[in-house]
Amino acid sequence: MVTQIRPKEVRVIALNHQPGLGYSVKARLDGEDLDVCVGKTSKQWLNQIFLKKEGISSRD
Repeated sequence: MVTQIRPKEVRVIALNHQPGLGYSVKARLDGEDLDVCVGKTSKQWLNQIFLKKEGISSRD
């Protein structure tokens, strides 16, 4: 669990399983709770997740 990521902050977080199995990203942005599954198509150990006003997105 990662908490309190500030705007423009970057963190590296390790997965506890092989790539491609997906994982949940939960965030509260502007008072709205978001819950997104990302990483299901990834073959890489490093994914980029972006938390923006528009929502959560990833680059596998």
